[in-house]
Amino acid sequence: MKKNVMKKIYKWTYWFVFNGLFLAILWLGYNNGIKGLKNLALFMTWFTIALSPFMLLAIIHRYSEENIEDKSEKMLVIPFWLRIPYDMLIVGILVWYGAIITAVFYLLHAFLLSLCRAIEMAYFMKNKTENKKS
Repeated sequence: MKKNVMKKIYKWTYWFVFNGLFLAILWLGYNNGIKGLKNLALFMTWFTIALSPFMLLAIIHRYSEENIEDKSEKMLVIPFWLRIPYDMLIVGILVWYGAIITAVFYLLHAFLLSLCRAIEMAYFMKNKTENKKS
């Protein structure tokens, strides 16, 4: 049990550090007009957007019937109540500063991430009910 808690703490810390840095780069690049940070923020945003379909495919493969094993510890740790406002903040910054196309595609990324989370939760709940029946 202690090992799982440490893994969750590590994942939360990683999420906060990485996404906090990304948000700071995005804000400083757009709000303070630092061109290099703005370019870096756009690159990071589009790189994340480009990885979204592959992430969805990986989640679908991970939870496919041929690949059954206990995956509850590999689930995404960040809950919706934290992820959705963060994504909306990113979209808001992008729209505010005129990067409308990037914002639309980032919304698509957020939708795909939510879909991944829903697939994981469905699998987790299915296994939980099957384990109770056994």
